[in-house]
Amino acid sequence: MDRVKGYVTKRITQISDLIKAEGDCFDFVQLRGSAAENLKIDHPDEFDFVLFNQKYKDKITFNEKQNLPGFAYAMRQAATCFEKYQLTDPKGAIDPVQVRALMKNLVVKALDKLEITTTVTEVGPAINFDIPSREASFPTIDIDLVLYIQQENWPATATTPLSPELRALGVGLVPKVLEEDNKVWQISFSAIEIQLFKTIDADGGIRRKLLKIMKYLKLVTEWPKTVSSYHLKTIIMKTNLDHPDKAYWTDSNLVTRFRELLNAFLNALKTKTLPSFFIPTFNLLKGKDLTEAIQKVEKLIETIKTNPNSLFPPQSAMCNPSQTSSSASNNPQKKRSLKKMLRIHS
Repeated sequence: MDRVKGYVTKRITQISDLIKAEGDCFDFVQLRGSAAENLKIDHPDEFDFVLFNQKYKDKITFNEKQNLPGFAYAMRQAATCFEKYQLTDPKGAIDPVQVRALMKNLVVKALDKLEITTTVTEVGPAINFDIPSREASFPTIDIDLVLYIQQENWPATATTPLSPELRALGVGLVPKVLEEDNKVWQISFSAIEIQLFKTIDADGGIRRKLLKIMKYLKLVTEWPKTVSSYHLKTIIMKTNLDHPDKAYWTDSNLVTRFRELLNAFLNALKTKTLPSFFIPTFNLLKGKDLTEAIQKVEKLIETIKTNPNSLFPPQSAMCNPSQTSSSASNNPQKKRSLKKMLRIHS
């Protein structure tokens, strides 16, 4: 993982340096997502980075959209590199559609200069593309690159209590374009999430282990794209907020916590209600077709009750299941060791 991360970081730095030479719209590039949180469970062939802009935090502020929790207008307060991308309604707001298109064009130019042939697309707030891999097990590495504009103020709708240390990390604006309103930016808490998961098990708990197990099960049982790993992170963060005591998260409670989290997620799917951890009025499942996801999770719960070893690799492979799933299924000794590891008793 470290070897791949180092290679990817070097390549992205080359790309970001070329982007910055074209237009000085960010300060530095920063790793985000599961790689930054050390929560990857499969091949290290996907990485998320932000083009971090902190110099505009007093030049671009946000005005929350009241009927769209988690989203806000990016309001110009002083001159920036986005001057030509202002909207007339609301006056002074910066257009996320044009800014995201600008970033895509800059990425395309940078890739051309580096002679990297790939398809560049806009996915959510990200510019998505592949870079060549040096690993035999995967030929390319998927990259999401997101412009992130640091903010000084705190969203009024972000009412979840946080430690002063976490809150001090602040929020950012990212150009996620909505169908229902293509003028607003998404409020991102990704900097806080990274630090939260770095320290969440400082008491020796099992929260990260539980999240990795759930992410792995999502992968091997092929949940639909309507549900994401972020939904699982949200369940973990909320449960940790409600139950911060050390005794709740001991290894002896792994099976109980695992079952509770999985059932809580199934209930969220059935009710189509999963409040954002940071902005409780923002329902992460609003408008999603969850029929297939419900069926997948129900089947998973039944399989765990009747034949859990059919799902898991041996303990040594938990962070790279794709390499070992076939060997695990053919090795009874490895199956037994896994059942002991997770303490799941049918």
